[in-house]
This record gives sequence, C-alpha cells and structure tokens, in this order.
Amino acid sequence: MTATQSVDAAARATEDWIDDFVQRLGWRDRTRAYSALIASLHALRDCLRQSAAIYLGAQLPALLRGLYYEGWHPASRVTAKSRGARFLSVFTTACTATQESMPNKRRDICVAGGTLASCGG
Repeated sequence: MTATQSVDAAARATEDWIDDFVQRLGWRDRTRAYSALIASLHALRDCLRQSAAIYLGAQLPALLRGLYYEGWHPASRVTAKSRGARFLSVFTTACTATQESMPNKRRDICVAGGTLASCGG
C-alpha cells in the first residue's frame, strides 16, 4: 500500500466512524457528530487506566488515533467513582447536548465504530 493509499484509507475509516455516530445518535449534522466522536474518545481515554487507554488507541484507525492522543496527559486520571459523570459531562459540553437527553446515548457512543468499552453507570 502506498502512502497516498494509506492516507485515503485512514480518511475513509474516519468518515465511517462519523457516519456511524450520525446514525446511532440520530443526528443529521456531521460536524456535530465529529465533535461528539472526538469528545467521546477523549472522555473515554481520560477515564481509562493508562494501559487500557493505550490499548484502545492502538485499535483505532490511524487518523482517529492521532486525534485520540491529542492533548493527552497520562498523569491526569479520573477516579473510578466519577468516570460515568465525567464522560457524560465532557461529551455533552463538546456537542452541546443536554445531559438529560444523553444517558441513553452513552452505550451507542461507546459501541460506535465497533469499539466496545465500559463508560460507567
């Protein structure tokens, strides 16, 4: 595979993940879905143990992997007790959704793109 083909494949994979978010969340706005995708990846990353966050990052398509690690400070950790609330807070802030409308969406967000992850209560 050439470098250009690799970039094209990474872009296609990212588009697929965005399309999956659009479908799962019932939104029509792809920009909002992109924001939700990045916010959920960052929130999930920040709620996982460092080894689990690294493992998850390694499973992502190349373009998303770079966005996933952007701004990560491994020393900053969220306690297990606050993971679900932290995830929901970061996600709703990033995509301007109300917290009341989002609890039922957390599972959809976590499985979007075929990635299963625990997001807390």
